[in-house]
Amino acid sequence: MRYPDLVQKAKQLPAGKHVLYDLKSGKVILHNLGVRHLYMANHDEYRLLIRINGREFAPRQGDFFTDFQLKLEAQPERRVALMEACELVCNEAAPSDVIQRHNFPASFAVENEVTWKYQTSAYMSGGFPTEMLFYGLQAMILVHHLNDPDSHAPEAFRKVFVDMSHGMPQHEAVLPLKPQVRPGKRYFDKLERPVKA
Repeated sequence: MRYPDLVQKAKQLPAGKHVLYDLKSGKVILHNLGVRHLYMANHDEYRLLIRINGREFAPRQGDFFTDFQLKLEAQPERRVALMEACELVCNEAAPSDVIQRHNFPASFAVENEVTWKYQTSAYMSGGFPTEMLFYGLQAMILVHHLNDPDSHAPEAFRKVFVDMSHGMPQHEAVLPLKPQVRPGKRYFDKLERPVKA
């Protein structure tokens, strides 16, 4: 599904958990929390949930950037294709078209003697299954957009991938995605309590 269509679909969903994508490798779920508190933003809040191998967890934005780096380590020869694919997803392309266009494998690492020597299963498998990276990335961009429509989420995510491809460390590249306290404001709520000088 293309990103604009996904945004329209998500805005019509009531509070609760909704499966956006039911994939072979797992499920991508959008959790609409509704308006959580009187003093917080007066629009619905959203969270991303991923269900893989019977385990459900809430990934952070950094998990997708780390996964991108894991896949580059597993198959460095696919650097250009992987970078282009992530940019296409950030530019509102459908993840299914991106995977098909680049003919990516189901997972980036093969379980063998070498990969089993790594201490974490993420290295063993090359991170998320391929489809989970792209579908999950699209859903994470959606969550950022729905929670903060002024953030220009697709462009902000694309910029992080570009910065990382130019050698910027991940922790520096993701700083613009993190919420910042507005000047003269101490709280992230609608009461506009100014900081006293």
